[in-house]
Amino acid sequence: MTPTVVLTPHARLKLQTLDPEEARRVVETVARIAQDPASPALRRLAERPDTFVCRVGGLQVVLEFDGSKVLVLTLYSQQEIHEYRA
Repeated sequence: MTPTVVLTPHARLKLQTLDPEEARRVVETVARIAQDPASPALRRLAERPDTFVCRVGGLQVVLEFDGSKVLVLTLYSQQEIHEYRA
């Protein structure tokens, strides 16, 4: 059974702001990860063991697996990460 990919409202908004090519890459990557949750592209977050991050170009996509669903929590650009850490 193929897992269902669900985007939070925040993730949907962020996806809509991307250029079409970048948005397509994010969607394709998340679909591949939904098929193979053991993908080496995923990195588990230490402070949230049910939450994973994968990199798609200059973006980081934050995901959670919930049974037959893959929940896309948000997307961050490298610039946003640097601004947050500053």
